[in-house]
Formats: sequence, C-alpha cells, structure tokens
Amino acid sequence: MKDFPFFAIITSGDLMGLEMDTTDITLLVLAGVVLANTIAQFFYAKRAERTYKSGVPAPSLIISVRVEVQNRQQLTVEQAQKWCADAIFIEADLWVAWEAGEKEIVPALWDLFLLRKTELEK
Repeated sequence: MKDFPFFAIITSGDLMGLEMDTTDITLLVLAGVVLANTIAQFFYAKRAERTYKSGVPAPSLIISVRVEVQNRQQLTVEQAQKWCADAIFIEADLWVAWEAGEKEIVPALWDLFLLRKTELEK
C-alpha cells in the first residue's frame, strides 16, 4: 500500500504543502466519505423517482383505455371493468379503485394489461 502516492501523502501529513496531523487527516477523510454518501443518496433518490413514477399511469389514462375496451367490445361500464380486471387476473374492485385514483397501479401490472389487451382483442 505504501507504493501508492496518495498513501505516501496522507501518511506524511503533507497535503498540498499543508502540515497536517492525524486528526486533520481523519477529519478530511470523513468529510470525503460524507460528501460521497450525500451524492450517492441524491442520485439514488432521483433514479428511484424516475424509474417508479414514469410507469404509473394516471387514473384518466386507465379510464380511457377501459372506455376503448368498452366501445370495441360493446360492453357496459361494469362489464368492461370486469373484462379489464380478468385480463390480468385481479378483482374488479381493484380495477375500479385504480380508475378512481384510490390506489396506484403497479407499473408491471399496467404493462401486463396492455400486452394482454392486445392479445385478447385479436
């Protein structure tokens, strides 16, 4: 480890011409760790927000897709909601809750519904 130039600088206490003791070096290293952790948390939060929220459809989109099914299949509202729910193997009450905005649909289920809808309408 002594072959690395950074290790030699830290152990000698001479960082950019400043005389530093071990306490100063420890504080400098801790500040670097805190900074790196803060940056990592910021980017992780942004990534989590981006990946999750981008796939969640608004209730208005869920309703418009159901209305499309309703018109194409010539069903009542309740029948269309049941058709949509059955397409992804869930209870019709959950579909109604998604349309009302009471619950948020899981992005994977929304993707599954869009695939199944296309498949079942052929």
